Amino acid sequence: MTKIKSTSETAFKKLIKDFTNTQYSYHSILLRNEETGEIWVLAINKNYNSYNSGEFVKKTGNPYKVFYWNGSEFAVDPFLTYRPYNCYDKECIKKITTKPFDKVIAYWSGKYNYHIFQQYGKYVMWYSGKYFVSQSCSFVDHYCLFTCEQKQSIPMLFDLLKKNIPKGFKEVDTFYDEKRGILMRRYRVYRGVYENRIVKVNMSLGVDCFEAPVTFKICSSHEEAIQEFKLIELEHIKESGQLPVNFYFANSLKHLKKEITQTLKSKY
Repeated sequence: MTKIKSTSETAFKKLIKDFTNTQYSYHSILLRNEETGEIWVLAINKNYNSYNSGEFVKKTGNPYKVFYWNGSEFAVDPFLTYRPYNCYDKECIKKITTKPFDKVIAYWSGKYNYHIFQQYGKYVMWYSGKYFVSQSCSFVDHYCLFTCEQKQSIPMLFDLLKKNIPKGFKEVDTFYDEKRGILMRRYRVYRGVYENRIVKVNMSLGVDCFEAPVTFKICSSHEEAIQEFKLIELEHIKESGQLPVNFYFANSLKHLKKEITQTLKSKY
């Protein structure tokens, strides 16, 4: 997330306190448009804490709220930004499971840190992940949903998101990257696309302990495999009621390539 100067941060703390009648407190900056002065500020309900999280959400609902600053005052958010409470956020899941995703852009830094933007019709989901030492692997630590009521707003949003990517992150292929491997998405299991195959891996204790990818389903082409994968993802989210909780690159492809070679030999 983009940070602002301490003086501005202090100002936003007071602005949000005054604007919401002390109900919310400043949390962080989600997005900033340097050209227009627009800022999307994430705030959190002051009565929410780690000790009462379950009870609070049950009684009050989502503790997070996004406030839009148009450069001079708080106003109606042009992207209707929504910060899901967690990966089980029912309101968010209901919105993005009306159709398979249309577009995805991924940015990576190092081995585990990423920002992934995935479009579902008029909705764009921002998945941000980082490495957790205690878990010995990475997880999505930040979800954010944008609603673009006008089609022309979608490219504007993607451009804004791209400008807010921290330094050190580079755009990578969204299914297979030559240097990194197959981009796997974790639902109940990890799945991805390689050539004309949908592949899966079984999970162990940490990212470095994952088994090599194996074939889950063979399709007639790479394009068909992508379309089939989109439908599988849609069903996974619907059935499990859970957003993806991690993305990572599987680069141990020796077993999979051997499997493909054997399949080709058996045809001739």
